[in-house]
Amino acid sequence: MFGSGNISDGQDYIPSSHNLNSKKLSFNFNKKGQFLDLKSSEVATLYDDGDFWSYDIQSEEFLSLFSIVGRDLNISSDRIFNKSQISYHKVTYSEGISRIFVSDMSIFNNINGQYDKVNIDGILHDIITFSAIEGTISIESDDVSGEIFLSQIVYVEGSKISIHKSSSISSKSQYTVYFIESTTPEFGTAIAVEFNSGKIYSEYLYLKDLIEIYYEYGDNEIEWTRDGLKEGESYFVSYEYGALRTALRANFGLLTDIDYFKLFSLDTDREIYRDALEGSLNAFSAGSTKDSISSAVKAISKTDPDIAEGSPKGWILGRDTLKGGNFD
Repeated sequence: MFGSGNISDGQDYIPSSHNLNSKKLSFNFNKKGQFLDLKSSEVATLYDDGDFWSYDIQSEEFLSLFSIVGRDLNISSDRIFNKSQISYHKVTYSEGISRIFVSDMSIFNNINGQYDKVNIDGILHDIITFSAIEGTISIESDDVSGEIFLSQIVYVEGSKISIHKSSSISSKSQYTVYFIESTTPEFGTAIAVEFNSGKIYSEYLYLKDLIEIYYEYGDNEIEWTRDGLKEGESYFVSYEYGALRTALRANFGLLTDIDYFKLFSLDTDREIYRDALEGSLNAFSAGSTKDSISSAVKAISKTDPDIAEGSPKGWILGRDTLKGGNFD
């Protein structure tokens, strides 16, 4: 049973003496609407009650059975339990009696003429006679068609629910019994609901391009005390980018095996270091020639140097011998 209604200001639909037990209620929301389940439920374990399996509803406000749900049991409010389907190949009629010729003879292994009924479209018919030898079941009916079942009734006496043991249900299983209590509002009763929706979570996917800018020298702060910019105003900055100090030293500076490039302290100007490193690496490939020396000097000074080549008084290494001289 479900109840739903609208809430209006200044109206109290449920007096304090009729407040519902929130622990027994469940609130469901889907695209069709919001539903408040007013049924109560208990987890039932059947006990031996002579020829029956029974369960006693614990609620003192039990009014009527709604359904019983379990692994091998699904009984709705009509209290009909279908034991098994009756397969048949022929039906004969005589003076209001239908004689059903059964195809599957195993159904006679567990048939009970007193408590079993023949279920035809939800209408239960008493079994008048049955014969396993002839393979027939006789009931009082003028029309037998479609699917028919061998069924039993769930009995409700006060707060006790019982079903005959010949129903073949398992007494070791647990079942959920749904029922209506005497305090449950009638269907369509307007009610006021106070609830807490809890925390709201959202899930999303996104792509992000990350640009990291490292400032190593210069004035990187904006003086907000002046009239240059107002809060929230857009502004643009100009900056140069390149390899970091650690990357320059690790990837290039150490290759030169020159102390100046290997140390690279914070006192060393980064741009001078970078220009000198570029000139040195270019000079290594050409050797100690005029061009390589000129390239190294130009990389630092940004000016083409004027290099004069000469020899000390015609002395050439590998050709001339050392010559003694006078000491002053």
